[in-house]
Amino acid sequence: MRGLKIANKTPYEAELEGGRKYAWCCYGLSAMQPFCDDSHSATDLEDDDIYR
Repeated sequence: MRGLKIANKTPYEAELEGGRKYAWCCYGLSAMQPFCDDSHSATDLEDDDIYR
């Protein structure tokens, strides 16, 4: 899978705020792991690259 990265192989601990929406990073490129920060936007990766 080109450009995809395993960010961590262990569980993450995170404090979440009620009422806020969170997006999980599926590409492994986010600096805010395990959450998405849109780092994948600078690549040519698409959802099809993950879900094959």
